[in-house]
Formats: sequence, C-alpha cells, structure tokens
Amino acid sequence: MTSTTTAPGRLPTTPPHPVRAAYGRRVRVRVLGPLEVGGPDSSDGVPGTMRRRLLALLSTQPGRELTVDELVDGMWGDDATASSATTLQSHVARLRRDLPDAAMVQTGTVGYRLAVPGEDVDAVAFSEAVARGRRALDAGDAVTASEELAAALSWWRGPAYAEFVGCPALEAESARLDALRIDAVEWLFAAELERGDSAPPVAALEAFLRDHPTRESAWALLVTALYRSGRQADALAAYRRAREHLLEEIGVEPGRELRELEARVLRQDPALDPRGSARRDGRGAADHHRGRDRPASEPGPRPRGPRRR
Repeated sequence: MTSTTTAPGRLPTTPPHPVRAAYGRRVRVRVLGPLEVGGPDSSDGVPGTMRRRLLALLSTQPGRELTVDELVDGMWGDDATASSATTLQSHVARLRRDLPDAAMVQTGTVGYRLAVPGEDVDAVAFSEAVARGRRALDAGDAVTASEELAAALSWWRGPAYAEFVGCPALEAESARLDALRIDAVEWLFAAELERGDSAPPVAALEAFLRDHPTRESAWALLVTALYRSGRQADALAAYRRAREHLLEEIGVEPGRELRELEARVLRQDPALDPRGSARRDGRGAADHHRGRDRPASEPGPRPRGPRRR
C-alpha cells in the first residue's frame, strides 16, 4: 500500500481503489444482524470488541471519510484520552488484518473510510430497495413495490447494531434502520393488498398492530383487508379497536382518513372492492397511509424474523 507524505496534523493518505476480496468474490459488510464480513457464499465475524465497533462506525457511511475525532468519539465517548487517536491507529491496523482485503479500510486526509460500494453494505442495500419499493407504490405499481420491499426485508437477520449499546452514533443508526424496517413492512402489506391477487394479509396485519397499535395507516389497511374478505362487521370492529387504542395510548381521535374509511365501509363503497379504488377515485389501499401515521412510541419488534424490543 502506497502512502503520500504526511502534512502537519493530517494522516497519510491512501489512494482509493476498488476493493476485491482476497478469495476473488464481492465483499459484503452485514450489519442487519450480527456484524459480519464476507462474500455471497460465506461470512465471518470480526474479532475484538473495539475493532467491531470501528468497522460498525465506518459502515454507517461507506465511502465517506470519518474524521479521527468522529471515530474517537464513537469508540470511547467521554472515556477518550489524549492517547485515543494513537490507539485508534492500532485498531485500524488490526482491523485491516482481520478483513478479506486490507484495502477495505483506507486512510484519508483527516480520518478513515470504508472503501466499498454503498450497496455492498446490507443496510444501504436495504434502504435503497425500500426507496425503490416506495416509489413504485406511489406510482401505483404494486407488483414491483411488493417485490422490492420483500427483497429489502430479506436482508434482515436480526437487530441492526444491537451489540453496540452505549455508542450514540450506532444507537441512532439502529433506531433509524428499525423505523424504516417497520415502514417497509407496512408498505409491503399495502402493496400486497393493492395487488388483489391473493387473500388479504389480515392475520399478518393483526400481528403487526399488536406491536404497533398507534399506527393509523396500518389500521386503515386492516379495515380494508377485512372488508375485502367479506367481513364488513369485523372491519367496523377493527375501526373501533383502532379508536380505543388511539384514545388510550396517545389521547387522540382517529384522523380524517381513518374516519372517512369507516364511513365508506358503512355505505359499502364500491371503490373499496379489490383493484377497484384506483380505477374509480384514484384512491387505492396504499393511499390511506401516505404520510398519515401516528408515530409509534418506540421502535418495536418485527412482525417476522428475530424479535427486538
């Protein structure tokens, strides 16, 4: 590895170049579950608590140089000392030896970066797939939306960054990813309901709402799913349950969209029939939850896969 001369107060720089695993396969950094590094057919854990934390911090922004100060703060917080920057360099050297390719961690002018394409970090691949799925859902392409969202959720093996309790930067990233996962699960329900080519996901929505009872958008999906299953009375009962939860837990009445949905169920609005709403009035099942959620009080367990509280 070639380094340039070092300017005062700066780290020696490493020319960036594409990373290839030593075994000739594409390298993946997996953080949606236990931290792992590997290729498509195998993966390995990274030894050492501090080296794992260092790799986790770098993985939050692949390709971007994190400063020494940012990394020291993330690794030691208030326990940092005058020698922490030097200790960081030692951890970087050890981490490089642990990785399939030492060039995965490159030195910049003021810090270090994880030199892999963003999509080679599962959290980035997940986020990008969710964004594609959401765009497809907004465009009325429920088939593409369900495919993208299902693919996105398949990246999850367990809670993100769960082992790094006490590191504010990683705790914040974990909370952000979990909130996006919860959104993605709900959007997948909406896409499946909008497709109308299988039984409405009533049981899965019931389980989801047990964990997230203040999400009005999910209640709207459940009401619609029950109605489309020929269960008008159950759909109206679900609305009443939603109202009870909202009043008891956050002290508010259901929003306008959910109240209007109850009225449409009562009058048996033909636009609520499968595949009918988008054709008749431009409002499909997905429209009931666009930007109208009551926020959950905290990130909750996944309705599928490993549970997290």
